[in-house]
Amino acid sequence: MKTVLGLIFIAAAIGLIFGVALPEWDTIQALREKAKGREEVLNQIEAVRDLQDELVARYNSISDDDLERMRLMIPEGDEREYMLLTMRRLTKEHDLLLSSIGFTVQAGRGTSPGVLTTRFIASGSYNDLRALLDDLARSLRLVDVQSINFSGGETNQFNFNITAQSYFVSPTQIEIES
Repeated sequence: MKTVLGLIFIAAAIGLIFGVALPEWDTIQALREKAKGREEVLNQIEAVRDLQDELVARYNSISDDDLERMRLMIPEGDEREYMLLTMRRLTKEHDLLLSSIGFTVQAGRGTSPGVLTTRFIASGSYNDLRALLDDLARSLRLVDVQSINFSGGETNQFNFNITAQSYFVSPTQIEIES
């Protein structure tokens, strides 16, 4: 009788293990997996924070003079007025007659800069045009001349149709929190 009673207790214990403990064990395993996933997310957040801190430190290490040069190179906003005044000044300095100027603005998306397309028509000598283009190349403002079309005129006088692009960032693209 004792043996039968012992076997019943053993069978009951095995039944309890499979009936109660095993489902709880599965719940514990699922919770462990969730905790592991959350730990991975926390590690990724920490890595992003470290990268942000590193980038802010690198940004803060840039001298004020270099920051000003970068702002001139790729300004905040399209600055059509700046380009208009620059083109008027350069054409005047190089004895070119500026007869027309127009602008097209394409806003930047995401991390891509915005593009200010400047089209202008000027007339003068070829050497004066070369001097203007040399000044544009030496300028801190990043300007890509896309096309130049010539048409003949008087002796040593040409009409130039020039298309150039400059770049800018919007204020939301350069926000940095320290």
